[in-house]
Amino acid sequence: MAIINIISSAVAAALLSITPVAPTSTVTDDDSSSTPMGAVDPDWMQGLYYECNPRPHSEKAYKRGDTSPPTAAVPTIVGPGGVIVVLATTIRNRNPHGIADFGVMTADGRELRRGRLTRPGAALLGGFAPGSRVYIQPRTMGTMAKILTPQQVRACAFDLPPGI
Repeated sequence: MAIINIISSAVAAALLSITPVAPTSTVTDDDSSSTPMGAVDPDWMQGLYYECNPRPHSEKAYKRGDTSPPTAAVPTIVGPGGVIVVLATTIRNRNPHGIADFGVMTADGRELRRGRLTRPGAALLGGFAPGSRVYIQPRTMGTMAKILTPQQVRACAFDLPPGI
């Protein structure tokens, strides 16, 4: 319920109604404040991914030619609730979607969380220190991923599709 107090009810409803995709939707961490992750509507992802670009936020693509999974150079600064929103989709949000692995990292490359979800997918992850800097690392070739705070999502103006 704390998440709903942090973000608007429309965004909370959208993010909390994610359809879990078992068994591939997992988060590896010691924190129990994370919600299930899973697939979201590609049109919803298109709107949120491309129209919500606040500064700063962590975003990176893992493209052909990269020698290893890249880590974003710009961080997302965790908001007062300690919750982040991870988004992952294929490059240009096109088929085939499949599965995406990602890591949430520190500036020095330490892994804070590891996750896997169906592309396009979204997850709310909690338990981060407010004010800390987190960096996304997509780990599946052909994946682009970003981290936003619920406050950044709330500040973005876009219509949520019916049923989300």
